Amino acid sequence: MSGFAARLFRDTYGSDTAASDLESYIDKNFSTERQEAGILDPSAAVFVAMVDDLIIGYAHVVVRSADGRSALLNRIYVDAEWRGADWPAVFSTLLSTSSSSAALRTWN
Repeated sequence: MSGFAARLFRDTYGSDTAASDLESYIDKNFSTERQEAGILDPSAAVFVAMVDDLIIGYAHVVVRSADGRSALLNRIYVDAEWRGADWPAVFSTLLSTSSSSAALRTWN
């Protein structure tokens, strides 16, 4: 997942971010160890969208916030080829899962 996340981050921010800044951010935030820590974090949930064993997107949601009633959609990345697919269903799943984890508010 770290390679997928790094690739999509480069695709998204590469055209308007200095290469050294981009690579520094990726090295710090998308390493295998950092991704593993995010997946294992009991205060968060990671959702991975796959088609035929290929990762096409992922979301990282922090489900325990300071007030105990909110969730933070920390990251959501979708491969360009899959953007525009049935993402209302994805968001519905995120919201219902977050709600079942004591996250009771959403913001529009």
